[in-house]
Amino acid sequence: MIYNNEMKKKIAIIDDELTVRETVKEMILLQFVVEIYCFSSVDEFLESLNYNDYSLVLSDIHMPSGSGLILLENKKLDNLPIVFMSGFSDFIPKNLDITLLRKPLGMSDLVHLLASYLEKSA
Repeated sequence: MIYNNEMKKKIAIIDDELTVRETVKEMILLQFVVEIYCFSSVDEFLESLNYNDYSLVLSDIHMPSGSGLILLENKKLDNLPIVFMSGFSDFIPKNLDITLLRKPLGMSDLVHLLASYLEKSA
């Protein structure tokens, strides 16, 4: 299942662990024709962000530099789909309406979820 379009969709991956960023990037690139940009923190992402460039953001929640959930408070990101990743579901507030992928990520879960988001943004 390959998503292809004249203009490649851009996906941002935010995670403090290099191995997670690289693994998720490779998993995505095996199935989709997209551009991937990796960031080690929410601050790094926000500092370099052109808000209209991304089709989707995949963000870890628990990082030493701060929570990925801070993205929900940025009004400039209101129309940008954000999928959160975490291995620590006990610390996620139950009242939040978020899309969450549990770590370690499964290839089929990631591909299925990304396909639905990328089709919506076509």
